[in-house]
Amino acid sequence: MDSDIKVVVYTSLPADSYAERALRAGALGFFNKDRDISQLAPLCQLVLQGYACFPQTTLLPLLNAPLQNKNILARLSDRELTVLRYLSEGLSNKEIADRLILSNKTISTYKTRLMEKLKVSHPEELVNFYHQDECYDGK
Repeated sequence: MDSDIKVVVYTSLPADSYAERALRAGALGFFNKDRDISQLAPLCQLVLQGYACFPQTTLLPLLNAPLQNKNILARLSDRELTVLRYLSEGLSNKEIADRLILSNKTISTYKTRLMEKLKVSHPEELVNFYHQDECYDGK
């Protein structure tokens, strides 16, 4: 990656689940769309000056303690998280398989793994789990 390129993730996705992924992927900042937009430019200036800017409530647990249950989505692989997001949007296994260029069987396997990891007994509960975590604001 070119050292002159500085990446700030600007998203509506929850920081508790995605900020760490952004950091691991090389981003230097994370800004959620529910924050005051007037704060985006100062954050970008800090990133350009060489600082990493991430939500404090997201990084403190990463630095000081293992992930807790409320951050369980952060423990999922990127592919599992993608499948879960598509499931939460109401897509069928076939539709997800077509989008990800995978087989229906592979999506079914991801679904089973997600149910095991998230400790839910019905596929419908995966959608509820995803939306429940998405609303968590870390406060």
